[in-house]
Amino acid sequence: MKIIFPDELYQVLQEVGPGCIAVNTDQGVVILLKTDELHLPEGNVPILYQYELAVFPEGAGIRIYLEIYDRPETPFQAETFLNPAAQADLILLQELCRQDHLDIHVVNTAFEVRYAKRVRQSPMVVCELHQLIRMAVQYNSLIPDDRLDFEIVKKRYQAARHMV
Repeated sequence: MKIIFPDELYQVLQEVGPGCIAVNTDQGVVILLKTDELHLPEGNVPILYQYELAVFPEGAGIRIYLEIYDRPETPFQAETFLNPAAQADLILLQELCRQDHLDIHVVNTAFEVRYAKRVRQSPMVVCELHQLIRMAVQYNSLIPDDRLDFEIVKKRYQAARHMV
C-alpha cells in the first residue's frame, strides 16, 4: 500500500522532529508517526488505539492514543490531538468517521517507512467517535471564541493523562 503524503507535510515534520500527526492523504486519514525509537520485529505487531475526549474550561479536543506493541512488556506510546473547533481538524475527524479502518504509518527521522498497518475500525468505535465529536463541538460552542485555547486543552490533558 503506497500512500502519497502532501509535500508540505514532509517540510513540517522535518522542522518539528519526532511526532505523531493525523493527515489527510489520497487514501483517507492516516496516522503518521515519525520516530527512531520503535524496535519493530518482523511480522504483525499489535496496535491498540482509542479516541478520547479532553474537556477543560478552555475547550474540548479529541486525543488519538496509540500503543504499538514492539516490546509487549513496554509498548511504544504515541498521541495526537485534533481540535474540533478548527475546521481542518473537524474535517479530519469527520473523514475518520467515514473510514472502516485506521492506517498507521511509522517512518524514521529520515522518512524511510519502517512499518505500516491498517487497523479495522468497528462500527461501535466509529459511533463512539461520532459522539465524541458531537460532544466536543457542542461544548466548544458554549465557550466564547476569545476563551477557546486548544494548546492549553492539550497541555492540561497531557498533564492529567501522562504517558508512561
